[in-house]
Amino acid sequence: MDPRSIKLRCLIIIANRGLGDPISNLVKDYAHFQSIILGRGTASSEILSALGVSEPEKDIIYCFIEQHNVKYVFKLIEEEFDFTRKHLGIAMTIPVTAVDGITSFKILTGNTK
Repeated sequence: MDPRSIKLRCLIIIANRGLGDPISNLVKDYAHFQSIILGRGTASSEILSALGVSEPEKDIIYCFIEQHNVKYVFKLIEEEFDFTRKHLGIAMTIPVTAVDGITSFKILTGNTK
């Protein structure tokens, strides 16, 4: 496949503390260069309550995914964790418009061979 035809997205998942590793393991075949950091929200208890969020401590997962896999990965997360209905967090992607260097591109797409 021509690297210029691959549309890469940065996948960001903000989930309740403790879900980072299970989510990361679930999507490992589709999401590359994964990193999990610990986060803590700063919203007031009133806002947290209105959003249906109980704990401010979060796992933030950053990784890269090819655009054609995004819907499938979102579906996997939803089916495995009932992510939306249980208000376990949010998942989003942002486009990656440029990557400098073929080695960097290979790492971000999981093509290290």
